Amino acid sequence: MAARSKKLVAAAVLVVACVAASAAAQQRRIVSLVPALTEMLFAIGAGPQVVGVGSFDKFPPEVETLPKVGALLDPDTERILSLRPTLVLTYGSQTDLHKQFERAGIKAYIYRHGGLDTIFQTLRDLGVEPDLVATSPIKIAFYVPRGDVERTVVALHEAFELSSIDAERAHD
Repeated sequence: MAARSKKLVAAAVLVVACVAASAAAQQRRIVSLVPALTEMLFAIGAGPQVVGVGSFDKFPPEVETLPKVGALLDPDTERILSLRPTLVLTYGSQTDLHKQFERAGIKAYIYRHGGLDTIFQTLRDLGVEPDLVATSPIKIAFYVPRGDVERTVVALHEAFELSSIDAERAHD
């Protein structure tokens, strides 16, 4: 009986180890060349997934310890590839870089500057991007329909006020 219990425990440990290894292998690895997007990633709770940032990233303070991979005019493609990203956030004008990532099988999120609508849409995109795990209540605020300024302001206010409430409850 004791031998059977030991075998079951060993099998359970093996299953847990395999699941943990699989989860670790599937962890998202994000490189952001756009400082504004880097800040957004941290704001929505995806900061732990960021493995590299642009040369001009200064905020939040956590980015100071991350590898710098160049910027708009001088991206270091080799350095970016060495970080094994699953997603790279780039400027819309970096078309050659997009082609290189496409050939390498790496997904790129292409950012284009714009007004407030663009900022809100980018936050929405990042919040629902399947390669991200956004956990902050700020994510909830950006599901507000486009053009509804009053609801957007209320949702933002509530998101900052409700930081201790879980996302499901805050969404109701």
